[in-house]
Order: sequence, then structure tokens, then C-alpha cells
Amino acid sequence: KYLNQDIYEIILHEAEDDLTSPKATYRVNSLNQLILCEIENGMEVVDMPQTIGPAKIQTISSTGFQNNCFVRKVYVPSSVVEIAPGAFQGCHNLKDVIFYEPVNVKTIGENAFATQVVAVHNKGCSNTTLAEQPVLTFTGPISYNSVPFQYAMDPNSNINTGSQYK
Repeated sequence: KYLNQDIYEIILHEAEDDLTSPKATYRVNSLNQLILCEIENGMEVVDMPQTIGPAKIQTISSTGFQNNCFVRKVYVPSSVVEIAPGAFQGCHNLKDVIFYEPVNVKTIGENAFATQVVAVHNKGCSNTTLAEQPVLTFTGPISYNSVPFQYAMDPNSNINTGSQYK
């Protein structure tokens, strides 16, 4: 916990038994919002924890992952009920989002997965060129009523910029 703040942090390494392996730093506030996930170069798969200290990750905020060049695959814990607008915007190398329990997600904000709309690249990002035909796959138990399924099927939920193939 940060001193005099309602912010909790955890650092998880890609290889649990190797403290020199790439790491992800997660910060969550007392409102159960993931406010930041910093991912080091070389860490491509992120399996988000459900809890950090006493706080559950219920919301991935708009600053959660925005413009992260390194992440390619994200596992969304079953505790998540909301993905804020722009949460994964600019994560141009993100290809797979795996939901443990997609039926728990009640809201996905506008441009939450606009991965090809990049404002800035991380230091060390070796792939700054956007894909001509970007792909983003949602995976998890299928339910036609789940918000992630509806988001994926909505023709207005584009991941790309206007100049890319739709």
C-alpha cells in the first residue's frame, strides 16, 4: 500500500522463480479500479491477478493498459465487471484477450479495444508500424448475452484506424 493513499501495488515476474525475468506492475485503488499496469519489454503475456491487497480488480480503468506496446495476450480475471473507455487503446501488438468469465463483464466502454489508435510508443518498442490487417481475438466461455461477445460482434467496435482494412 502507498503511504497515505488508497493505492495498492503488486509486482509479478513472468517467471515466478526468476526475479530477473520481465515484470508487470499492477496498481489498484480502493474503488477496485486497476489504474495502471506497467509491463516491461519482453513480457508479452499478462495474467492479471483478481486481487491486490484487499482490493479486487473490478474495473480496468482507461489508464490501465493504454498505449502498451509489449502486451500480446491478456487474461482478464473473473472479478472484472467493467472495462473503461480506451482501456487497451494503443496496445497495437495485442492479439488475444482471454476472459475467464465473460458473463461477469457488464460494460465495455467506447474504444476500449481500439488497439490500433496509438498516441505514443513505449521506450524499447521495436514494432512501431501498425498492421495492415490487425486481428484481435476474444476467447472464453461463449454466451450470446455476454458483453464481450456483443462487443466483438458489433460492427462499430473497430480496433483499427480508418486507413487500415476493416
